[in-house]
Order: sequence, then structure tokens, then C-alpha cells
Amino acid sequence: MHLSDTTLTTGHGLCRIEGIGPVLAQHLGDLLGHRRVRVHPVFNPDQIIPADSYEIPAPIRQAVALRHPYEVFPYSHRPTTNCDLDHTQPWQPDGEPGQTRPDNLGPLTRRPHRAKTHTLWRLDQPTPGTFTWTTPLGRTYTIGPDGLTTTGPPDTDAAPQPPPDTNLAA
Repeated sequence: MHLSDTTLTTGHGLCRIEGIGPVLAQHLGDLLGHRRVRVHPVFNPDQIIPADSYEIPAPIRQAVALRHPYEVFPYSHRPTTNCDLDHTQPWQPDGEPGQTRPDNLGPLTRRPHRAKTHTLWRLDQPTPGTFTWTTPLGRTYTIGPDGLTTTGPPDTDAAPQPPPDTNLAA
């Protein structure tokens, strides 16, 4: 639910509830079934500070999940909540500061994550939020704000599949 500070303090005005739309503040108690409200500050993903660690802090994780609600593997429909956050450019312990940042991360389930890390599948993030997969046979799949595009020789008529888990190191 989103509302202004004035609406919060006066109890009058409009609120926007995700999935529902605008609601008069006076009706929130009826809608919620109670009048207890927890206030969280506005989250601004553009003010995220990159981390110098491999572990991903909660604000960075939240920014990536907001940008990509689903895994960035072609044709995937898996929600980000079930994914690892993969460093597109591998994290290096002796690398530059700030390697862990939203524009170097993408949500992947374990199987595509391992395929990217341990096989001939390649993943690039040419611009923040745009992911280009290259298969071992040279076909590319680009996932970005406008959806999915493909180029190169077709691998098969079906959606791409990473190699079976048995070929991947743990």
C-alpha cells in the first residue's frame, strides 16, 4: 500500500494498494479488518550502495527482485524468490570494490546458474537489466525490459534447456 505522509497523518486522502488500485484512506480500516499499520520508508533502488562482499545485502536483493520478478533464463517463469542471485561478472575476492551491485546480478535457479558457471553456456549483461545468453551452439537469447529476442542458428525448436544436473559440479 502506498500513501503520502499527509494521508497517513490526517487519515484523509487516497491510498494505492498494489493489485487493487486507489482506495480512500477512510475505508482502509474496513478493508484491512484492523487499524494497525506498519510504516516503511520508500525504497529507492537508485540509491543502493554496492557491497564489497560476495554475500548480497537485503537492499540489493530487493532492488534485483523489483527489477526482475522472474528468473532471467530464456522462457523461464520461475519467481525470483526461488532463485540464487548470480554475479554476471564472477565475484573475485581480490577484485575491484563494489562488485556486488544490482547491475551485476540476476536471478537464476540452481540449474541455469550451474550451467552458466560450469559449462559452455555464457551470460553477459551488456546494460543493467538486459541479459544475453549464448548457447554452446552459438544461438543467443536476450532477456530485457522488452521481453525475449533470439539470434543466431537455432539449437532446436524447443525452449533452451541447460545441461542435466549430473554434468555439473556442485
